[in-house]
Amino acid sequence: MSSFSTRYQWQATSGSASPITGNTAVTVQATATAAQLALGYPTNLALTDLEMVNTSATVPTVVNLVSNSVVLATYYLPASTVALVQVPVQANYTTPIQAGKGNGFTLQAVTTGANIYWNARGFFFTN
Repeated sequence: MSSFSTRYQWQATSGSASPITGNTAVTVQATATAAQLALGYPTNLALTDLEMVNTSATVPTVVNLVSNSVVLATYYLPASTVALVQVPVQANYTTPIQAGKGNGFTLQAVTTGANIYWNARGFFFTN
């Protein structure tokens, strides 16, 4: 059983300038940096919240949450509606999703032409 500590929280976002476009992968949260490790950060990651929206008016997509080449979760993001209303996808995990030991998280869009903005939160933990 893992020992969770929320003392070392993390948050990451695509920001307005760097969404996932096309069939690409982006790093959501890498492992602890050398500076964080020097401060006593644990080496493992957990994801507690993930929000995504696809701003493409014509291209729906599927996005995979991946750690250590393993797909941990899959999400469907519809295209924006005719009135360009964007449909957000929100995932709040009461049991956090754990990255592979010593690995980070990536998001991988599987459809070319999507335009995905995202925000993620979680924490570092020890085993």
